[in-house]
Amino acid sequence: MLIQKSKLEEGDIGTFKMSNGEEIIAKIVAKYDDGYTLSKPCVVVPNDKGIGLLSALMTADIEQNVEIKFIHIMIQAPTVEKIKTHYIQTTTGIQLV
Repeated sequence: MLIQKSKLEEGDIGTFKMSNGEEIIAKIVAKYDDGYTLSKPCVVVPNDKGIGLLSALMTADIEQNVEIKFIHIMIQAPTVEKIKTHYIQTTTGIQLV
């Protein structure tokens, strides 16, 4: 039986369903009492090959971390491996095997 941790911690790549309906994937840089600092947040978008990832902040510097408050998150979970690999390739350009 595979047991998955339920809480996201610093260093994890997490998936967040926001109160506005968007699904965001990002690396957690820091965790606070009221939210997270995230690195390179991406919005999940459907495309002809399945799903794609777009920068959540199109006009912001992708290298700058952002803050997200827990009150705006409806659901959160660790990102599945296939999508985590896609996120890493999208945000770093590193091809994982």
